[in-house]
Amino acid sequence: MRYPLFAVVATLALTGCVMDPNAPADDPPDHGVAIELAALNLTGVGDVVWDLQVDNGGGDVVWQRRISSSGYGDGAGSASYLGPCDAEPAVADNIVKVWVVGVYASAVNDAGSFASGADTGAGAVDGTPVAFQNPTTTAAPLTRGVTCQPNADVFAQFDVALMRPAQQGFFDVAVNFDDIFCSAKLHCCDDADSNGVCASDGSEDIALLFDASGARASTMVLGFACTAGPRDDVETELYMDPVELACTTNIGTFHITDFTIDPSGAPGNQCTAGADGMSSCTDVIAEVNGVDADTFLYQIGVYRGVEQLTSGGQGARKAYWNLALGVKRPAIASCWLQAQATVDDAADSPAIADGTIGAGVVYPVVHWNVDLAACTAEELTFGAGVSEGVFTAYTGTAGDARSFTYGFGPGFPAGTFCDPICDNGGTCIYGACDCPEGYSGAACEVAPFDEQTLFTLNTTWQVPAGVTAIRVKAWGAGGGGGGTSQDYGGGGGFAQADLAVTPGETLYVQVGGGGGRASSPSGGTNGGGQGGNSGLGATAGGGGYSGVFRTSVSQANALVVAGGGGGGGHRSTANVYQHGGGGGGGDGTNGGPNSGGGAGTESAGGSGYNAGGPLAGGAGAGGDGSHYSIGGGGGGYFGGGSGNGFGTGGGTAGGGGSGFVSGTNTIQLAGQGYGDASPGTPANATDPDRAGPRGVGGAGNTDGGGGYVVIRY
Repeated sequence: MRYPLFAVVATLALTGCVMDPNAPADDPPDHGVAIELAALNLTGVGDVVWDLQVDNGGGDVVWQRRISSSGYGDGAGSASYLGPCDAEPAVADNIVKVWVVGVYASAVNDAGSFASGADTGAGAVDGTPVAFQNPTTTAAPLTRGVTCQPNADVFAQFDVALMRPAQQGFFDVAVNFDDIFCSAKLHCCDDADSNGVCASDGSEDIALLFDASGARASTMVLGFACTAGPRDDVETELYMDPVELACTTNIGTFHITDFTIDPSGAPGNQCTAGADGMSSCTDVIAEVNGVDADTFLYQIGVYRGVEQLTSGGQGARKAYWNLALGVKRPAIASCWLQAQATVDDAADSPAIADGTIGAGVVYPVVHWNVDLAACTAEELTFGAGVSEGVFTAYTGTAGDARSFTYGFGPGFPAGTFCDPICDNGGTCIYGACDCPEGYSGAACEVAPFDEQTLFTLNTTWQVPAGVTAIRVKAWGAGGGGGGTSQDYGGGGGFAQADLAVTPGETLYVQVGGGGGRASSPSGGTNGGGQGGNSGLGATAGGGGYSGVFRTSVSQANALVVAGGGGGGGHRSTANVYQHGGGGGGGDGTNGGPNSGGGAGTESAGGSGYNAGGPLAGGAGAGGDGSHYSIGGGGGGYFGGGSGNGFGTGGGTAGGGGSGFVSGTNTIQLAGQGYGDASPGTPANATDPDRAGPRGVGGAGNTDGGGGYVVIRY
């Protein structure tokens, strides 16, 4: 299957008129919402159908309308429409919503009625559909905020790129960005028996790179290649971020990067194969969290270039960028590989420039998110909702500009691509500013989300007028300190996401309470499990989760959740400490034959000690440590289990609760069970938005620090 892509630009002009929202859509006002949809490249397309809606700042619908480009434009994607917005001062912050209903081979006979993007029922379209990957769903349209002024026009522009199947003989699997066809893969093995997986003994591995012995050894290849066609003015430019490998912490869809790889080097081997070849290759590999890349890799190779292709009598210039990883078995089977890339024609691309996708532009990005234990020849997957393997996804209207770190193209000499002066600590990377958090734009100006509200208690929060996107940062509460001085509670986890919201809607903010100390081992607010206290030495309660919910506080309505840390246990043997598991995915430690409480995951509560009843974690809540001296589990999306028994080293500690994120620009990090001679450290502890001791696991017989939530808008 091959995927070309075309782009459309939607420009909406709104005039503030106080009008009847129920006025007939076919009787437009003299002034109002002027919607202009201009196609950039719609080869082989005869129509595009759109649903349009404008809401006022009070959440009321001002008007809705379905239009087609054949009825309101050029018949190949371009269209225009006029409608009102609401300029009443109390609700003048209007929201423009756009759904892509469908793409059609010729002008549709009947576009159907407005149906929030649906093409069934009243929204059924009488036309011949062309397959494409839709960046909208019924529940998630493209949105722009505008402030209406009486008798004055205001504008909201939508830049949208849509992928659709193509026939392009250069590649077996491809996408087209503004008429640029691209292929992406991750080759893990030759799969001689065609069973869909690589043999774990390496017998089916590609043998490409040379290891330290001088022999060709196991190699995995990330491939990315594109062509913008045969024209003389074509300049295909490829862009890529650092390639990340997560090998030590992979829980469901939660991965913590252990080292990153710079793919931008000159063609050839990047390092010297040897016992310490990777750890000494610091210009290419950046190790994180103390993980030694030599455990997993023996060499890295980069291959980039441009070549002329011919297929079916048609020529094209192809730019390619391949990264070869010399991998070590069996260690590499524990790793996930993650990377992102995109492309543009430098001579003809209004949506992307110098490796930066403009803020609010809906543009495809190729993603690699591959389990290296199970992959074979991972080819590009077409269709929405895919999150593993090699696939395409869209940037969104709520996001900042998206800049890629590295670039390659025929007119792309190294070191000559940076011109901007980036203020506020920003660094120019390939013609764009890489800005610190809180800044964005060409000169690192103050970014969106510059306003903030801080929460230390459970409450509700109403989205302010005109706000359509927020950034949530949440820290789970720390577990309480156990029965002796160094039986620390687990530090709270951290979770962050950028979320699309509606002005005026109510969100439910939950802030976890710190787990109680060993002498008063109550579980923290929001799911912290109680610590045990039955004769063999007191243990502590788990910390509660923090997060934000839509509609009600329930697992089904969770938007962002940061897990609480597990409660500390009770040491009875010298130097055998019982630290609570870190929120966000940490197991409790143990001091004998019985293990600490298991961490909650994204699909189940952590394992726990069952002698006195089922004390595993559950949805939202950590297990209680009510039998023997067992630490309570931390609250979370799923709670951590209570400690798993009393052994020769003492009463074991509780596991941390898990986190959860939805939306875009998501982050999840686990807190620590302990630090260097210090209580449990919360995840992302150095973030300037975190206040004081929030999220810290308690030292011996000390309460855990409460959670914290920050909403930026």
